[in-house]
Amino acid sequence: MRSAIAAAIVVALWVAADGLGLFRPSAGRVVGDLGRGHVPDGQPVRYNSLPPTSGPHWAAPAAWGSYSERVPDERIVHNLEHGGIAIAYHGIDQPAVQKLRGLLTTFPRDRFGRVKLVIHPDDRLETGTIALTAWTRLELLREPDEARIRRFYDAHLGRCCEQVP
Repeated sequence: MRSAIAAAIVVALWVAADGLGLFRPSAGRVVGDLGRGHVPDGQPVRYNSLPPTSGPHWAAPAAWGSYSERVPDERIVHNLEHGGIAIAYHGIDQPAVQKLRGLLTTFPRDRFGRVKLVIHPDDRLETGTIALTAWTRLELLREPDEARIRRFYDAHLGRCCEQVP
């Protein structure tokens, strides 16, 4: 009986540690969690990072994929809440943009069969910057380093709040 209880405790601790990300590879710096509340569409939100990594957001996320114009922060944050990753860029050349867009066809799909990436330009970033964001995580790159992007994606895909497509 004692061994069954001990085994249950070990399993519970393992599950808790995994849920906290203790067994995941580390990728990106941690940014303070601003919560997950909804605000009316169109209402601007002040965030604690650029691009944002958490906080109040609009009711509808952006569709997964690549965009030619900046997607509003308040939409992107909702994508992050759904366990997705956003890649914002500014001032990189067209081959680099194409390399980023190519990730939509080569990266692994989540359990819903989707590559949960939103890729979009963001002129608020420093020229030549690529910003990777996940819920409460941010990593800045100077080139489209596929290995680093993949490490970030693998570390954070599906690790937030709502497990939905």
